[in-house]
Amino acid sequence: MRRADHLQCRRGRWSVRPRVPAHLVATVGQTYRVRSLDTSSEAVARERRWIALALLWGIGAQTVSDGWEPAWAAALTGSGRSRDDATRECPDPTPHPPLERRPRKGSQDHAAPRGSSRQTTILTTMERWLKEIEGFQTKQSRMQHALAVREFAQTQPPNCPVRRVDRRAAGEFVSGVLLRSGTSQATVNRKIASLSSMWQWLTKRGYVSDNPWQGQGSFATGAKREPAKRAYTADELTVLLAADPAAIMGQRYGTVLFDLMRIGLLTGCRISKLCQLRVSDVIVGERAFRISNGKTENARRIVPVHALAWPIMQRRLTSSPDGWGFFRTDTRRTRREAKLDRGEAICDLPPEGAWTEQAGRFS
Repeated sequence: MRRADHLQCRRGRWSVRPRVPAHLVATVGQTYRVRSLDTSSEAVARERRWIALALLWGIGAQTVSDGWEPAWAAALTGSGRSRDDATRECPDPTPHPPLERRPRKGSQDHAAPRGSSRQTTILTTMERWLKEIEGFQTKQSRMQHALAVREFAQTQPPNCPVRRVDRRAAGEFVSGVLLRSGTSQATVNRKIASLSSMWQWLTKRGYVSDNPWQGQGSFATGAKREPAKRAYTADELTVLLAADPAAIMGQRYGTVLFDLMRIGLLTGCRISKLCQLRVSDVIVGERAFRISNGKTENARRIVPVHALAWPIMQRRLTSSPDGWGFFRTDTRRTRREAKLDRGEAICDLPPEGAWTEQAGRFS
């Protein structure tokens, strides 16, 4: 474990570790000077570090309260002086602590929490974020978040801190990776939303100061990107109405589709509403039919039938075997109907319309 105050702890033992000035690295042959403080206590190490730094810098220092004298002090080259001589030359031996470097204006270094940069990498903070939202989002959403963050982390340097991710890095990932991958716009927006959600959490927790993913997605709807629909031409309608659906789809569905096309063309009703039409919904005297269900009040209405479509409607009424105009949409059969079809006795069944506890429904 390294610290910014010239201390280092390895295997429970503390050492002082000052950095060698850049212009002296070639002469000394080292980037750092590491000397043992002969202790496993951090408090003692903090007291002994200044005496060790003074000896390494050759300015002398007084002994600390416990009388510690490092064994390596005698081996320092060029010293040749006793500690008493060095003390007399330095009446105020206590050196000032090193000045802390202030972050530049606009820098994100001040937003990072205490600890090493390895603890604030993209993947490390992702694990903390996913663990925190575990009870609020589904497993599938958290997996999609993790895939998006890992895909971005692969494009960054190893162990990249989150505070190094700026708006330019986010934009290059969107333009150079996501948009060139060939995936749909919805998938691209989903991945950007996952990254933006993580950076919102990082902003709240103080790891970063802003969210570089905000506004990176494209919010154009798919309908605007698709070509506009056009109406059928007169020739295309002639070919469509002159075709025989029974030759393509078979007699059962082809005949129904043939009639649905014409009634739908002349009434303007949805195909789903025509398929739900019952014989009892047809008002013969008024040449109309009733739509009895819908989401709004206007959806429940009476629709007049054109004179050209009324013969088709009459033929559907006379040929209906089960009371439905086109299809029987309620295809679930009750237990009573199933037993009747099999020729079994129905005396053990409850009366029709009675509530049964075992079935949990009306028979």
